[in-house]
Order: sequence, then C-alpha cells, then structure tokens
Amino acid sequence: MEIVVVELHNKPGELALITGILEKNGVNIDYMYGVDNSSETGLFAIKTDLNPDDLKNVLMDFTLH
Repeated sequence: MEIVVVELHNKPGELALITGILEKNGVNIDYMYGVDNSSETGLFAIKTDLNPDDLKNVLMDFTLH
C-alpha cells in the first residue's frame, strides 16, 4: 500500500479543493482518510490510481508528508 499524506488547512472547502484538483487531472481516489488534525491543519492519507511520485507531482502546491 503506497499512500501520500497531504496537509490541509482546517477550514471549509479545503477537502473540496484537493478533490477538485484530482478530478481535474483525471485521478481516481481509491480511498482517503484523516490521520491527524489540529486547530490549524489536518493530515489526510490519499491512495489513488497513480503511483505516489505522480500523485506528488499533481499535488505539488500542497505540503506533503
């Protein structure tokens, strides 16, 4: 199992923003779940039909872990 963990701001619309980017790039989400959150940010694990390196390229504008 190879996932990418992305850091999102803890505010409305952030999850929609990232899923919209994935949809725009034709990326199918296998699964996605929250792994940690704080008052300012949240970490989400994402598994898609892309290999992790290609997914990181699609999400390069976000903080990845």
